[in-house]
Amino acid sequence: MAFIIGNGIHYQYKDCDISWNDLLISLWEECFGEKLEIPQGISTTEFFDIIEMNFYKNNNYVSNPNKIKSHTVKITDLQDVKSDDLVQIMFKLAGKSSNTNIVNNNAIEEFRDKHEKFVENCRKWCEANIEDTANLTNENCVFQVLDVLSNETKKQIVTNAIKKTVAKKFPSKERCNLDKCIQGIKKLNTPILTTNFDTYISESIEKTKLKILKNGQYKFTDFYPWNMCYSDKSLENPLDGFAVWHINGIVKYPRSIRLGLSDYMGCVERARKMIQGTNLNEYFSGKNQVGWKGYNTWLHIIFNKSLFIFGLGLEENEVFLRWLLIQRAKYFRMYNKTFGGWYVDKEIKPGKRFFLEQLGFEVIDISDYKTLYQALETL
Repeated sequence: MAFIIGNGIHYQYKDCDISWNDLLISLWEECFGEKLEIPQGISTTEFFDIIEMNFYKNNNYVSNPNKIKSHTVKITDLQDVKSDDLVQIMFKLAGKSSNTNIVNNNAIEEFRDKHEKFVENCRKWCEANIEDTANLTNENCVFQVLDVLSNETKKQIVTNAIKKTVAKKFPSKERCNLDKCIQGIKKLNTPILTTNFDTYISESIEKTKLKILKNGQYKFTDFYPWNMCYSDKSLENPLDGFAVWHINGIVKYPRSIRLGLSDYMGCVERARKMIQGTNLNEYFSGKNQVGWKGYNTWLHIIFNKSLFIFGLGLEENEVFLRWLLIQRAKYFRMYNKTFGGWYVDKEIKPGKRFFLEQLGFEVIDISDYKTLYQALETL
């Protein structure tokens, strides 16, 4: 079994008193200097996309294609350029006139070194931000970086200033009120997956440290740190025992935080390629193999454990997680797997009950959350 825990645990233990609605409303006020309630007819994920879009607009992040053209002049491959030409380029970049009769070999070497370092840094940036960078030439990497640097909107998307603001709303704590609950779950030696960005669950366990599982195909990226968890022991794979995994990103890596519909759809696209492979007919050719690409990520837990879900509204706007649960059920039926699950909440809507029961979950309606958390504390 594995647990999936949402923000409801904070409502019970008051480690974090900010709801997702309050978070979005405060973001709107901080970014645009006015109060605005989220109107009916728009989901919270869509509302965040609107905040992000207007944030760039209000800060004059407007694309300027001419800047890209001016930059492309500067990235000629200098390895085979003649010395005189190199000096001309160097002076041109410095904004000074040049004298072709003056050739400074030291300056040429210095310029070559700086160019090589620049190309190296461009490749490193691409490796951290772009899929299949190994297939890009050095020139391609330089073009990618200069394209971002010359476009203020793209630059802001990469730096994700607005998500850094979100991350600051969840400061680290020396002690967390939910420690008894998490200590109880830890006794079962089962994984925890959480949709929360904060680290209060992992901070409630002594000696818990950041672990990155490298024994698999999935490579770490701060956009999608899916092979990263917090644990007090070494893990060979995600099924080995207790660890805390973050489904929707984590404050340590602000760019990983998933709040908008665009964020969720990006997650769906990434996960679909891993689960389905290159097959578009939902035969799960990506998942149905030993050592599949998600083997060293929290996705492996979703497809190989029964799930106990609590503290999570799992409303219609949770499109990524709900889509994953659908894929999980389809995979189980196709390959005769038997993992089930439990969903615990109160006043469960008929549609949600129907949805989860069709996916193989037992839906447990409770009248008082305290009963649930007291039971977890005494495991």
